Amino acid sequence: MRPLIICTLFCCFNSLTVSAQRYDFHVGLRLGCGISSNSNVQHILVSEEYYSNYTFRKRLQVVPTAELYFLYKPQGNLWGIEAGITYYNRTACVRYDDKNELNYTLSARYHHLGIASYFNLYPFKEKNTLHISLGGRLGANLSPQNLSYTGNQEDEKFTKWKYPSLEETERVMQSKLQGRPDASLGGGVGYDFHSGLCIDLRFHYSLASTIKTETNVFNWVEYSNHNWQAELSVAYVIDIK
Repeated sequence: MRPLIICTLFCCFNSLTVSAQRYDFHVGLRLGCGISSNSNVQHILVSEEYYSNYTFRKRLQVVPTAELYFLYKPQGNLWGIEAGITYYNRTACVRYDDKNELNYTLSARYHHLGIASYFNLYPFKEKNTLHISLGGRLGANLSPQNLSYTGNQEDEKFTKWKYPSLEETERVMQSKLQGRPDASLGGGVGYDFHSGLCIDLRFHYSLASTIKTETNVFNWVEYSNHNWQAELSVAYVIDIK
């Protein structure tokens, strides 16, 4: 009787192990951070033909990213498809200085919530640890007016120029320089551990302009500007039936 019970338990365990190895659907939670920047914001603020003797310096900003995703990867295949709900930031930050010692910094951080989808290629069939991803994401802008402005225009030496206050300048910028929804292409490489952990390094580039310039009287112009993000993330993936 005892050998029969042991044999039955062994068969059940073996059956569960084989079944687990045949799971094609997985769910994962990905968290990470990275750096972000934007091109051509300086051309929105100051036209090259307006005046000279000034400089702009772009600054990188740290951004978070989070994604709840589903992965379909048939066992033994060299490919997989993942899709999920994602949260991420797009940013822009520039510092202005001119020959009159006037300076200011414009910084924008737009929060996005949307969907992401990637095609994953697993080049090593036996181990299935390294993967290459190619896809993109679409995101609604949750904070189109999330822009800050700091500078020294309220200093006494600039009184004759009658610059508006920092508070007023920031308010006008927030109303005239609006953050837009996002459509980005992305890709990268990742490594899957047998424990269910996964590390990804990905790069995204926005296809449309990040900031739209509304009609204004401050010589701010509409100019094509694109955002990029480089992100390092860690995910934990579990099998689902």
